[in-house]
Amino acid sequence: MMKDTISGQLNGLPSRKADNETECRNERIPNVEPFVQLAGHPGTLSKASSKTLYKEISSSPECPELKAYVELHREPFMSQFLAKFHRRVEIDGQFYIEIDDLTSGLSRVCIIDIKLGSRTFLEKEVSATNSRNDLYKKMIKVDPKAPTETEHAAQAVTKLRYMQFREKSSTSQLLSYRIEGIHIHGAPKLETNADLKRINKEEQVIPEFARFFNSNRILIRSATDKLRLLRRCISTSPYFRQHEAVGTSLLIVHDQVSQLGVYLIDFAKNLPTPNGMVVHHQGEWLLGNKEEGLLDGLDNIIRLLLFEI
Repeated sequence: MMKDTISGQLNGLPSRKADNETECRNERIPNVEPFVQLAGHPGTLSKASSKTLYKEISSSPECPELKAYVELHREPFMSQFLAKFHRRVEIDGQFYIEIDDLTSGLSRVCIIDIKLGSRTFLEKEVSATNSRNDLYKKMIKVDPKAPTETEHAAQAVTKLRYMQFREKSSTSQLLSYRIEGIHIHGAPKLETNADLKRINKEEQVIPEFARFFNSNRILIRSATDKLRLLRRCISTSPYFRQHEAVGTSLLIVHDQVSQLGVYLIDFAKNLPTPNGMVVHHQGEWLLGNKEEGLLDGLDNIIRLLLFEI
């Protein structure tokens, strides 16, 4: 979890002075306290210090995650919705970015991780026509009746088939977002993707949001206002105008009282569009149009907070 510094006061949580250090160094990960990771591949996030995290990235200078942090921090209005980026670093042959821990300074941390968009896979990821047994096993773990007779016989499905099933079996296809994880301070357990996989209707989502905000009208109003601002910033952002935002997540962090921040995370699949193509982040995905429904997801969350919680 991460925390913004540039224009951070606008997003509701205190800021720290930014540094401009971006060079790569070979270091070792310090042995510091654990933190809450709601979603994503286990081990890709680790503590860098009491206030920052290391996130694994590829070694390529063209790494989409690295480029997103660098380019979005150049946009004053967008930077308030990101974790502060400090530097790119190499540790034992693995590359990381060091970014702020968004939960730093909060005593009663509550977090909800929401995957935005109706399409959470890259077009190139589903171009392969080969069927895979590992994806078949993932599918039947969620719904044993989902595969066709042919797929059951082969015990394999294609990547496109699995990804579309995953989105249809969650709220991604219906609402252009799905809840990936929830952590509530004082709750007996952490709700992760495995617990939330079977939520596929809006009426199932409503109680999750209500529980996360604990009917605190101050927090709900703050979240709604910040999400509206975020939506406006994305719709006018030069970066988002020419990047598809596949797999990008929304992180909402609060302290159960009045402090609340709204952030975008996960940019590993944010790719530039070809030949200056403009992406609107709304509407139906058709092969080649690069739309993924990120703004549709934000609109549906805003509507829910305004009228349902």
